Amino acid sequence: MEKLNIHNKCILASLEANELELLYPYSDRLRVIVILEGSGKVTLDTVSSSYQKDSIFILRAQQNISFQTFVKTKIFTIISGSSPKSALKDKPYITTFSTMFGQIESLVSNKSFVQGKVMERSIDRESANQIIKLITHEMQNRPDSNKEIIRNGVFTFIHILDRNIQYVRKHIPVLQFHPETDQILEYIKRQLQLNNKFDIQEIASSFKVSEDCISEILIARTGFTFKKFIVKYRTDLFKSKLLKWV
Repeated sequence: MEKLNIHNKCILASLEANELELLYPYSDRLRVIVILEGSGKVTLDTVSSSYQKDSIFILRAQQNISFQTFVKTKIFTIISGSSPKSALKDKPYITTFSTMFGQIESLVSNKSFVQGKVMERSIDRESANQIIKLITHEMQNRPDSNKEIIRNGVFTFIHILDRNIQYVRKHIPVLQFHPETDQILEYIKRQLQLNNKFDIQEIASSFKVSEDCISEILIARTGFTFKKFIVKYRTDLFKSKLLKWV
């Protein structure tokens, strides 16, 4: 694990997921976790969900995250240097770690932020990846002169995360964040992979939602109606040879 403490105001760490217990002493702090490599399952507040490269989690004090599968999973984390209670909220510009953690606190309260999701805009994901690479590189070299570069890199990363969340709130329909959206999509894909026959009524019944809700969720997330999504995904499976014509 690579760890850097910046004036007791911010702690940065780059580590393997199976080393996460080394950060338990900081469970009373506000933490941002970014998945650098790997995919699998995590449990956050007793809720199990999937993660992948570029997934982001924001944990408040006393929130714990547990990786159920963490083969070759690398993470980067930003930890507040003290209790977030003293953080100043809703500052337009980040100039200190206090204002930065106040900004993070407001981000996790935003309904457009979904734990474990990747940034919606590809340009934001790419920029965030490059910034984290810069930060981790400078952490490894560690001369005091690098701390200013690292500090500004962390501020920039949080600005990008904020920009992405504001974009999502403005442009992405709320239905995309229906609590069962991922489960519904995965269920449909799995049935198609198994070449099972099913219809929208069966899915609606399985998830105890209306058929209109299923349709609206698919359109909001994929841009396709139920029937068009089925055709497209099945065609993709044929092209990838994961499904054979019958």
